[in-house]
Amino acid sequence: MHTIRLLAVGVCLSTAGMARAGAEAEEAISIDRLPKTVAEAVKRHFPEAKIVSASKESEVKQTLYEVSLTQAVASKTSKEASKTQRIDVLLTTEGEIKEIEKEIAEKDLPIRVETSLKEKYPDASLRKIEAISKMKDEKEVLESFEVLLIAADKSTLEVKFSAQEKEEGKVLKVEKKSDKEDDGDADQDEEDDDEDKKS
Repeated sequence: MHTIRLLAVGVCLSTAGMARAGAEAEEAISIDRLPKTVAEAVKRHFPEAKIVSASKESEVKQTLYEVSLTQAVASKTSKEASKTQRIDVLLTTEGEIKEIEKEIAEKDLPIRVETSLKEKYPDASLRKIEAISKMKDEKEVLESFEVLLIAADKSTLEVKFSAQEKEEGKVLKVEKKSDKEDDGDADQDEEDDDEDKKS
C-alpha cells in the first residue's frame, strides 16, 4: 500500500515537473507572428536594424519574446571594413524591453574586463562576446559582459563579467555549456558571415 502511494506521488511530481518545463519552453516563431507591440518597440529602439529571427518563451507568469537583429556598424577608420553587429532583444508582450545583448569584439572590452579574462583563462579560445544591458528611464544601461569560450581543458564555458564601475571585471557567473549549445552559436555565426558576404 505504501509502495503504491509513493509511486502515485512520484508520478504526480514527474508530471508537474514536465508541465513546468513545458511552460518555460522556447519556441521559434516567424517574424510576422510577433505581436504588433513587440515589433514596434524593436523598430522604435533600433530603427536601422533588420529583424532576422524571433522566438517565444512562455513562462509561468508571463510570455517573453526574443528578437534577433543585425545592424551595420560604421568602421572607425577608413581602412576598416564596415561590420554587421548581432543584437538580441528580450521583450514582454506589451513591448517593454527587458534586456539587450549586443555582440562585440574583444578589442571593445574595457581594460579591466579584458585583463580579468586573460588572467583567469589565459589559453582560452574566444567564441563570442556580448555586452548585456537593461533599460532604465528609456536608456540602455550596461550591466555585464558574457564571454563564450573554449577553455584549456576543451570545455565550453559562458563567463559573465560585471560592467559596474566599482566591480568591473569581477566574475559573476560561470556556466558550462553543452557541445550542442556551442554548435548552435557557431552555426548562427556562419549564417551571419554568409549574409555579410552576400551584402
